[in-house]
Amino acid sequence: SPRWGRPAALATGGAFALLLIVVVYARAAESHAQQVGFLAMFICIWLFASPLSELGQVVRERNSERLPPAQCLMQFLNCFLWLVVGVNSKALQILVCNGMGF
Repeated sequence: SPRWGRPAALATGGAFALLLIVVVYARAAESHAQQVGFLAMFICIWLFASPLSELGQVVRERNSERLPPAQCLMQFLNCFLWLVVGVNSKALQILVCNGMGF
């Protein structure tokens, strides 16, 4: 099996450090939590849009083999559940990004 190596270990450590910084920032004030929520919303929308580059080819070829069915199903279920959370909590960031992914 392939080993991680130093670059992967440093990137993972950096990701955890960034996560800790964002959590501390968001807990400092309600306005900070809102800012982090909007940032997360934009990142989520960007991730949902990433397979759209394949969608053109799928439509042209009329073949959906390039779209993994398990990933599509899990995204659908995930967005549906988060959409329910967004409706119940009236959280705009959750509603917008998961409504688009749904």
